[in-house]
Amino acid sequence: MRRIIAPSLTLLVLLAACGGGVAITSTVAPTTATTTTAPPTTTTTAPPTTTTTTLPAALDELVWSRVPHDAALLGDASMSTVVAGGPGLLAFGSGGGDSDLVVWASADGIAWTMLGMGAVDSEGPVWLHDAVVGGPGLVAVGAKPATEDFDVIVWTSTDGDSWVEVPDETGARSGSGDQAAFSLAVGGPGLVAVGYEEYEDEMDGAVWTSPDGITWTRVPDGLGVFGGPGDQRIFAVTVGGPGLVAVGEEFRDDALGIAVWVSPDGFAWTRVPDDAGVLSGLGEYSAFSVVAGGPGLVMVGRVSAGEIGSDGAAWWSTDGSTWVRGDPDGALTGPGNQTLVSVVAAGNGLVAAGRDDSLGEEDAAVWMSTDGITWVDVSTDPAVFGGQYSQYVAGMTVWDSGIVIVGWEQSASHSSAVIWVGMPRAG
Repeated sequence: MRRIIAPSLTLLVLLAACGGGVAITSTVAPTTATTTTAPPTTTTTAPPTTTTTTLPAALDELVWSRVPHDAALLGDASMSTVVAGGPGLLAFGSGGGDSDLVVWASADGIAWTMLGMGAVDSEGPVWLHDAVVGGPGLVAVGAKPATEDFDVIVWTSTDGDSWVEVPDETGARSGSGDQAAFSLAVGGPGLVAVGYEEYEDEMDGAVWTSPDGITWTRVPDGLGVFGGPGDQRIFAVTVGGPGLVAVGEEFRDDALGIAVWVSPDGFAWTRVPDDAGVLSGLGEYSAFSVVAGGPGLVMVGRVSAGEIGSDGAAWWSTDGSTWVRGDPDGALTGPGNQTLVSVVAAGNGLVAAGRDDSLGEEDAAVWMSTDGITWVDVSTDPAVFGGQYSQYVAGMTVWDSGIVIVGWEQSASHSSAVIWVGMPRAG
């Protein structure tokens, strides 16, 4: 089954679907592009030597908790991303039957408030997928409905308390067909956003750049680096490797595999070949997040074997061009389905978050690693990461000395926003 979704469902639903929770209707037929880009030359990279799986004290001693549910604050809503900035922390999501944009703020990760209606000038549904500190203060990107399709949306704020939509005066973020941005990084000329464009039943990756968060330019793709046979989408981008590294997926010849692109400056991009066959193979391979850390770079996702189930997966690279799957039989796998949707570098380690249904329920899950290769499952308390309904992780950030994870809880009839925090042990 193809896992192609309409932009209105956003990346959140795709992440929920990984592992069998939600059925996704196929809407796009693969087509063939007339041009491709020659892959770069790569060399085999030996794995770095590791001697221990003990977590660094700052991570190993984190105490995990779930922010108590407040129906007035978190009910009938879902959170899609979180960023350290503004008053301390800002979470973005949607609420109500019309998927209206909602922004929450916190000074400590525990006590949250919903910004007043005057803070966000939004009419109709808006889906914000990522936010960073940059531009005039903070910048967030996502997608919104246009007249007959979807366009990339950009919001900015000077302080996190008041947000305004940036008009698309040049048309770089709109056009025929659908455009959506999933991830944002501070790098290249200033800011780099990645996502996809769908036009006439063809889906290709897309990249936009901005010097200030206000003026945006679409990176031209005359050589078909972001396209080619089948469908491509870019889910995440980070500073690392030769400059920037972006990861996503390609659906081609009835097979789903990981796609990786690298760039020195945000303007010129190269598609990384999969000569070793570690980014595709039997089943479906997906990557949803990438970060600079461990041996150099670490990306996380899943590997699915159809009805057998899916395993969480992490790949590492020293340069962004040659990738190795780490610990394929370790803590990221197990009975049932596991999916990693977000990874961050914290201190001298890494934290990945996602979901795990090995206990029979779809629960949130957290793994930690000292090297990006070997992982340890730290989500051992079902009272924190489980619950009566299904739990979904969507975003994560490092804040002060702790970790904040956001997502939602889904019942048969409604959703509620959920926040998990990992803080240092008192004393």
